[in-house]
Amino acid sequence: MQNSNSPVKTCCLHPEGRIGTSLKIKRLIASTLPKRVLNLSHLEFPARSLTSIVGRSGIGKSTFLRVINRLLEEDPQWTIEVDIEFLGTPIHSPKLSKEMLRKCIGLILQEPCVFPFSVKRNLLFGIRSAQKLSKSEESCLVEKLLQNVGLWDEVNNRLSENAEHLSVGQKQRLCIARSLALNPEILLMDEPTSSLDPDTTLKIEELIQSLSKERCIILVTHDREQISRLKGRVLEFYRDNLSAGTIAREWKEKTLKVNRTAEFTKESQSFIST
Repeated sequence: MQNSNSPVKTCCLHPEGRIGTSLKIKRLIASTLPKRVLNLSHLEFPARSLTSIVGRSGIGKSTFLRVINRLLEEDPQWTIEVDIEFLGTPIHSPKLSKEMLRKCIGLILQEPCVFPFSVKRNLLFGIRSAQKLSKSEESCLVEKLLQNVGLWDEVNNRLSENAEHLSVGQKQRLCIARSLALNPEILLMDEPTSSLDPDTTLKIEELIQSLSKERCIILVTHDREQISRLKGRVLEFYRDNLSAGTIAREWKEKTLKVNRTAEFTKESQSFIST
């Protein structure tokens, strides 16, 4: 049994522990005066799974991801009240620093964020702060990561080139690879394909499906066809009382069959953008 004073065993250190529940949300309230934006409770996200989150624009989907990653806590415009467990440990536990949490819960944004230096240095940016690797270990890791996201054949002779010269789709896959270098338990994805062409979108979706076999993926999307292609679980964010904030419900099998075949009900059309 783990000593209560010892550091939490994170996904980065113990990837073999990916079973059960990765993230448990007992309560999550996010408010920006005078409005309560999120009022969520009793949500669980299993290890090795894919959950798509849908809902109309402005409902709080992106805010939800940022609360999980503890990115809004220092913003004076926001009041955050949460009871969230990551691998059974409260996210505000002294055993789990913000830095460690963000290494173990990666966040992929809608617009890819690459740093203005080489492809290789971008890839190794996070892992170099976490552990020391030899040059040969770094080279092996770079190739493995780029292979995993389908980029190796496209950029293996451009590793010293400024990453800003890559296409948007290549930048997005590079960002995913950079996050994977830290071996996260959870990947949060905020509309990662919204600015990509159809062919690149399909590549990213194939990658997402593959990654969900190894870790927990939580994906925000407005694309009804993407929901159909990705399968997995779907959570709808909605409001039934404007003063109460956004709540969530899971699409059951019957609802999934209706909505994934594009035979959308009036209700579903109201919260999925076209």
